[in-house]
Amino acid sequence: FELQGPALRVFSRVVACLAKLGRDASLLFRAEELVLHGADDGHSAAMQFAFRRKFFRATPVLGHVDCDVVTRARALLVALKGSQNRTGQIDSLSLSLAGVGPGSGSEPRLVLEFVARFGGKVRHRVPLLEGQPFLPGEPKAGPHTAALAPGLLSRILDHCSPPSRGGGCEEVTMAAVPGEGLRVQSHDLMAGSGGPGGPQANRTEVLVQRSDFEAHSLDGQGGGEVTFSGRCLRDFAKASETFARDLEAAGLLDGSPLLELRFGSASGS
Repeated sequence: FELQGPALRVFSRVVACLAKLGRDASLLFRAEELVLHGADDGHSAAMQFAFRRKFFRATPVLGHVDCDVVTRARALLVALKGSQNRTGQIDSLSLSLAGVGPGSGSEPRLVLEFVARFGGKVRHRVPLLEGQPFLPGEPKAGPHTAALAPGLLSRILDHCSPPSRGGGCEEVTMAAVPGEGLRVQSHDLMAGSGGPGGPQANRTEVLVQRSDFEAHSLDGQGGGEVTFSGRCLRDFAKASETFARDLEAAGLLDGSPLLELRFGSASGS
């Protein structure tokens, strides 16, 4: 696969997004596209980018054997940035695989060849990891859904569940309220345990109206409540905002990004 110009800048920013999310990056080589996939270490969050044929200046010939490989996202990012520093203005980047396939005696590598605008070349061989890439399927959560701007979730949590300096044990519960919207409740399980009201004395509640969502389906029956760790939910909201800014900077957004929450009794999630 050969990239140049704006496509090369977009590709570099995508790799930076994956490096922020987790340690590994999966590359799925296809005749018609190149797919980059990443997940966090706990496999609880995943991100995928598919680059079609028109994104590249040149692609493999038809009949090319499909191949999935895994490498360190940080090593790939360092190779991209390091080559830019060494060659200055890069005209193009070619990605290929070496030592992959039956009968190959060399160590498998991802090969990045950079061509500078004035003719210089730099080649990096990024080691590949053993094993198959982690490619999760579509989560089967539901039946309740709510689509909102990533920043809205952060603002709700800032009001309902601000970070605790004392390291309290917080829980945040979201419940679908038919005809009204989404109720977000939080309480500190530790701070109120010795008080007259128990944990309920430290409870905060916010009702998010249906008009605040871009789209929603909160009127279904059964399993209309889900509870999260307050710290984990704040980390997720912060990451969502960061990735939204990165995607916007990479020129990969058509309109405003949305965060979709899905919860309920389907598959117990």
